[in-house]
Amino acid sequence: NATDGIDVATGVLTLNGGTQINGSGSGTLTIESTGQLAITGSATLNDVIVDDDGIGAGVGAGIYVSGATLTLDGGTQIQGGGPLLADRGTLTIGPTGELQITGAGAALDGVNVSDNNTATIGIDVSGAILTLNDSTVISGGTLTVESTTGSKLEITTGTGADGATAGGATLDDVIVTDSNATDGIDVATGVLTLNGG
Repeated sequence: NATDGIDVATGVLTLNGGTQINGSGSGTLTIESTGQLAITGSATLNDVIVDDDGIGAGVGAGIYVSGATLTLDGGTQIQGGGPLLADRGTLTIGPTGELQITGAGAALDGVNVSDNNTATIGIDVSGAILTLNDSTVISGGTLTVESTTGSKLEITTGTGADGATAGGATLDDVIVTDSNATDGIDVATGVLTLNGG
């Protein structure tokens, strides 16, 4: 459903046990400012448009990946919206959590991502394209672009979806491992800003 779909108005929607949400390109998952999507076991968002309006931090983030793997594929988009950093939806990866990008890839669009996994791989791009745009910020942790054919981190300006500010992406204090000799990291349009050491 492109208009209603799944709406987490208040409280927490918990996904685990291999749960898959398949959007078929038009299905929507909305996380309201007083709601949360919590990943406590393996789960997949496949070809879903996610509107993340939760602006909390840490375990109170709009999307919290705790000790589990959240897989994004099929062109899933997570949209944070908001012209200012403090207004954008948040996604936090816990110390043992992982965000995995596979298949037809995914986009983080105007999202504030906090990666607290420094022990293993917080964000893993394997055989797919992860697109960062509309001023997405990833802070901390690790990001790996695998050697698998088609693995790519792509930066684009974006279109200002959901009220976001168009303009590339920022990696702040992130340890990036680019193992792909052909695709790797592509700043297609916009600016990729690196800071924080």
